[in-house]
Amino acid sequence: MQIEAKITGMDELKGLIHSNIREALIEAGEEAIKVQKVESDYLNHTFNLRNAPGYAVTIKGKEVARKVPADSSHVDAKKKTEKTLDQADKTGTGLIFADGMEYASFVSAKGYDVVDSGLLHADKILNKKTKK
Repeated sequence: MQIEAKITGMDELKGLIHSNIREALIEAGEEAIKVQKVESDYLNHTFNLRNAPGYAVTIKGKEVARKVPADSSHVDAKKKTEKTLDQADKTGTGLIFADGMEYASFVSAKGYDVVDSGLLHADKILNKKTKK
């Protein structure tokens, strides 16, 4: 006796899964930016560093979303974060969170919160979503 089975709807299921993952990563990126702009604990002189946080979302090695919401007075900060995101490794699926100002790592190395709060908050959001 031979049994034959046909499974339909797998492409739709994959699409739904990718859509849900994409939306969760975007939400985490958006929230990370909001938190980082409030939690940063360094002294601001130009406000470039605080205006530079941004994110990109990748699904299966392709960038599917990006946001760098710097205000119109900090165009250079936005450009530098865009460039950092352009150069980031986009293999796989994930959230890339960055601050493109060239002195961001220096300020962070001094013990100040440049991207830490945003990253931790994004991680918390994604952990909650994967435990549902």
